[in-house]
Amino acid sequence: MSAWTTKTAIRLVAPRAEHYVVITFFPIENDRSNVHVVPPVVKRRDPAVSPGNGSKVLVYLKHPNARLVKISGRMDGTIPHLWL
Repeated sequence: MSAWTTKTAIRLVAPRAEHYVVITFFPIENDRSNVHVVPPVVKRRDPAVSPGNGSKVLVYLKHPNARLVKISGRMDGTIPHLWL
């Protein structure tokens, strides 16, 4: 159902795109030359690394967010480094 919903949404939003990029954790069969299957930027969690309380926070943003930068700068008095 998820795949069908995604395909339908793509056909409605970008019906005549020259290329499509599919981001997935799982290998999928692809026989179309205009469809490119790529792994996500964020990889699967490393089993040796576990969440915890530390001095760093990693945040991925789709768009710049000045308010988040301002708020996060108040956490420890330093200016945060955000990579977009």
